[in-house]
Amino acid sequence: PWFQADERLWRARQAQAELLASLDGLLGQIPLLRDLRERRRLAAVVLIGSLAQRDYVPDLSDVDLYVIGRRLKPGLKLAYVEGRELEVNLVCRSPASARRALREGTSVDLAAVRHGGVLCDDGAFAALRRGATHRTATPATRESLMATSAHWLSRAIENYFNPTFQTDFFAGLFHAARDLLRAHLIGHGGGFVEGWEVEAAAQERWPDLAEHYGRIRHARAAWDTFEFPIFHDRTRIEGELGQLLLSLEAIA
Repeated sequence: PWFQADERLWRARQAQAELLASLDGLLGQIPLLRDLRERRRLAAVVLIGSLAQRDYVPDLSDVDLYVIGRRLKPGLKLAYVEGRELEVNLVCRSPASARRALREGTSVDLAAVRHGGVLCDDGAFAALRRGATHRTATPATRESLMATSAHWLSRAIENYFNPTFQTDFFAGLFHAARDLLRAHLIGHGGGFVEGWEVEAAAQERWPDLAEHYGRIRHARAAWDTFEFPIFHDRTRIEGELGQLLLSLEAIA
């Protein structure tokens, strides 16, 4: 019903606003950031991902941070904030590795400099952003998006048939569809897009695929209203959740 959808949207926006307001305190609870700050090696922390795009879904989305630190080994680190039941993904870069990743067109780095929200910066990220104004998607960007979509798709399928963590099905489905569409757009001469731009760009080129993507995005926002089927035949895709998988297949 419409009033349940409105209430869910209101709850999501309230949770999003509360989380954004508490980010300063949140940074102090992450050991890696505390250590970098104490050693005077922390250059910048930038908010990326669903929270930066104001598309955060309570109890499903994580917090994603792009961290630049001097002598920081590039890679992905995970942190868990106790008392908040919140997972934080830390995309770690040194200034040199960030510049190299942007030259290669790595999607997460392009998203950070184009759409990220600066939480703290000693000037390193501002310089990176100024130097990246001409950077655009490359064939390597498309390849990385295809690879990440395959990863997310495998997580979605695994949690469809074995729903240990139901949120992983919806998160995997959404991220796989998003990265597939972004890869398709780049492959057809489009630029790199993020957040709500993905659906808008797809709508201009492929309205049918945009409709499939919208169905998946809406299901992600209402993930707790779905029931997972009890499978007697593990080779069959059925029910409402199966239709979402078929929508992803259409995008692929």
